[in-house]
Amino acid sequence: MSLVNVVHAQSQLVTKGECEIFHIPPTQISIESCENQVFYPTSTITGGESTIEWNVSNLSDLYVDLSSLWLNIRMQILRSDGSEPTTRTPAIVEDGVFPVNNLGAALFKYVNVYLNQRLVSSNCLNSYRCMLDTLLHTNPCVQRTVDDCAMYIHDPGENGPLDNQSKSIRARINRTKGGKVFEILVKVNTDITNQSKLLLPGVDLRIVAQHNTDAFRLLTFDTETRKHQIKFLNAALTLRKVKVSHSTFLAHQKELRSRPACYVMRGLESKVRSIAPGSLDTTIENLYNDRVPDRLTVVLVSTESFQGNLKLSPFWFEHFNISSASLTLDGYRKQYTYDWENDLSREAYFSLLSELNEKHVELSYHKYKHNSFIMHWNLSADESNASSYFSPIMKKNVRIELKFAKPLSKAVSVILISETPRILSVDGDLVVRID
Repeated sequence: MSLVNVVHAQSQLVTKGECEIFHIPPTQISIESCENQVFYPTSTITGGESTIEWNVSNLSDLYVDLSSLWLNIRMQILRSDGSEPTTRTPAIVEDGVFPVNNLGAALFKYVNVYLNQRLVSSNCLNSYRCMLDTLLHTNPCVQRTVDDCAMYIHDPGENGPLDNQSKSIRARINRTKGGKVFEILVKVNTDITNQSKLLLPGVDLRIVAQHNTDAFRLLTFDTETRKHQIKFLNAALTLRKVKVSHSTFLAHQKELRSRPACYVMRGLESKVRSIAPGSLDTTIENLYNDRVPDRLTVVLVSTESFQGNLKLSPFWFEHFNISSASLTLDGYRKQYTYDWENDLSREAYFSLLSELNEKHVELSYHKYKHNSFIMHWNLSADESNASSYFSPIMKKNVRIELKFAKPLSKAVSVILISETPRILSVDGDLVVRID
């Protein structure tokens, strides 16, 4: 090879993939086959504020792909007395009722996951966790395809004041009007189902989900006075079971004699704080006084919509004329400032995108300003979103201070969702532990 003038003496010489004309990809031999299995609830699916439960017994030698869990739910919107939401005068007039945007996220108040009767994933604010994942951690292609199955209709004007000309609202009305049956397909979004490792055979899976109220899941126009309900007709849980090769199975069993199988989970924790009407500022002391989370996401919603109001979307994240938001770690402060009146808040918007370290966030400044105001702090040591390594544990006191340019005209709920990696382990006796 002739001498090459390299940029740096330590730069290694390589060949490009296009020139690897003799290379053949390797063949995986650990997985022999996969099959999807469907499980139906062991409890009633009537709705209200009851729970739905699915049980997956795994006594065979098959592994479970936890990342494959998704729900197929068929339902219809009816009047509270069970009749169709239409009036004949003699023309047919549909009631002015429709689902919130991202109905799949709004369906359940919490989703708990149990492995061998051990609670391993619990999320009391499941709806907000799912909605924030849609806004911050899914790319535009997914939002327009997969999330459409959960009835998330991408629209810059969504979640704001109810406008019957909104593209999103019209699409949701067309899919659900007249009491017709429609379906929602949504991924089971929990700590343990957001990782790709296969669950060992012999570990039973149990999922318990509590319904949100219909006032949280439905919206109506101002002219609509009738009461409505969502009636569940079917709720099927689908997951993938995997058959591994005999040699892989034996290798796992041998390794389990000396150490447990480990699964890294996101470890999300949700909290809610309230701000009284007329307030100009609020301070949340001792938010975390032990282990500092790697990430913290904060949104503001009116308490009325948070509790469920047919005229207000629970996913309308307002800024409420906030002027500054600061997070303090034992004296070290990370602060954002805002000036909405003069449209000087783009620095905070840019900081949000930087802290997220996401390259494909579909969150325009217009949407951020009008109906999806989100605050986010990356608190990891290197401020990255790397999933291939952990950041050192920091034990500090966390405090948040919010200031507003004008007194609040209504009560506001502060929703805080933190992310701290956790490790779930399963030993040779199939005992489940969380470190």
